[in-house]
Parts: sequence; structure tokens; C-alpha cells
Amino acid sequence: MMTRILYVVLTLALIAIGSVQAQQVPPGFDYQGIAHDASGGVVAGQTVNLRLSIIDGATTASE
Repeated sequence: MMTRILYVVLTLALIAIGSVQAQQVPPGFDYQGIAHDASGGVVAGQTVNLRLSIIDGATTASE
């Protein structure tokens, strides 16, 4: 009986820890791409600054 109670308590503790871990916000995201200069050449060996925006709204594409 004692082992069954211990098993239930440990199972509930693991579920609680897992749900806390699942709710944490990740520190960032990985993105890979190629930077080009104004003439279309590949920018290599230089620091490139990016400005990204995540906008909440309808998903539409325009070209």
C-alpha cells in the first residue's frame, strides 16, 4: 500500500514539473538566411543588423 501511494505521489510530481516546464517561454528562435547587398552580392564576414516585427493580424501576402 505504501509503495502505491509513493508511486502516485511521484507520478503527480513529475506531471506537475512537466507542466511548469512546458509553460516557459523559449529565449529565442533560430533563423537562417542569406544577406545580400544593394547590388545583389552575398554579404559575408560582416555584421548584419536585422529588425524583425511580429504583427498580430490577418495573414495576407503581397508581392
